[in-house]
Amino acid sequence: LRSPLTLAQPQLLVPPTSSDDDCPPVKTLKREPIEKQSSAVITIVGSLTNTYILQHVPPRLQRARELLQRYPYRGPEGEDEVEPSALLTWDDLLREVQASPDELRQGLAAMGAAEIGGVWRVVDGAYFAEVAQLVLGLCIENEWPSTAVPAGDCVAQLPDYCPHVVRHCIAFYSTPKVGDNEQPADKDTWSLDTNKVCAFVASRMLESTQADDDGQEVKQWPEAEFLEEWNDSTPADMTPNVTMLHVRCYLCHALRCCFASHRWYGVGSHCSGRAHAH
Repeated sequence: LRSPLTLAQPQLLVPPTSSDDDCPPVKTLKREPIEKQSSAVITIVGSLTNTYILQHVPPRLQRARELLQRYPYRGPEGEDEVEPSALLTWDDLLREVQASPDELRQGLAAMGAAEIGGVWRVVDGAYFAEVAQLVLGLCIENEWPSTAVPAGDCVAQLPDYCPHVVRHCIAFYSTPKVGDNEQPADKDTWSLDTNKVCAFVASRMLESTQADDDGQEVKQWPEAEFLEEWNDSTPADMTPNVTMLHVRCYLCHALRCCFASHRWYGVGSHCSGRAHAH
């Protein structure tokens, strides 16, 4: 809302003629030629000397991130340390964050937030990566096609993990399975995104640390060994390639991958594994 603008000529207000008293329209008195003016008495109830202009501004989603990161979800065992009154519902976020509902929903999705038990939470990176690793293990163990991952079966086979996070994890690394005529074939069946999954597996592999001469943590693999292990750790119908190693990690320090002397290095730490391929 911009500062008020002063009108060059004040506008006069007259009572509404509508019978709707709950939301009466505002009428202004316009100057008419003398020959068209009515002899009826017109009551003036007020005047406008200023106007306000509504102007669209970018959403301030950093506020949502700050609020949600106070108590990230780390699994049922970590809920004893959480203050329930500090958790926020959708309505709470709408009140606290300057953003439209659509902008807020898009921002929450971008930061990986999920609605758990009626409140919105960001999921701890380590917990999220653990769930993702288990889901991929189920896909390989059960020989599920990567284009038809049953979320309900994953939830049933991971009883010790929050069902909301399991489904959220599958959705994060997938797109809804689409059948003929581009209509959803099954709302509980998901198609894994090859780039996202392969980038996630690669980032997890690069978390094995080794200190260099300067004491800096360096993650390194011989090229042939890395590519072989990488291929074996992804679902059978996925084929990883080195172009997928240009990744971004959310809610964590950046993971940087480089290739030198026939070895793959990943420099950085505390990566949640929540990678998105470019």
